[in-house]
Amino acid sequence: MLDLLSGDDTVILTAATAADLFAGDHDYVAGWVRLEQGGAVTYGHDGSNTLWYARAVLRPERRDAVLVATNSGQPGAVSAIDELSEFVLRT
Repeated sequence: MLDLLSGDDTVILTAATAADLFAGDHDYVAGWVRLEQGGAVTYGHDGSNTLWYARAVLRPERRDAVLVATNSGQPGAVSAIDELSEFVLRT
């Protein structure tokens, strides 16, 4: 994911496509929710099939990212990922 934040072409996305996705003030783009958190623009994408839950978080301005996954899709897993994501991204 950090390659995505580099501004360079990657195997998955060209730099131009990434710039289109993560530019502007859209609240939702291609599955990514855009939020302002702690003075930084944050993009998040998460999902579950009820057996697992995963979340990816990107902060392009700070050039950091986190991916957290659990083998449970129960509500407690969502709370645990919320807490862990906040801890890891705390600056």
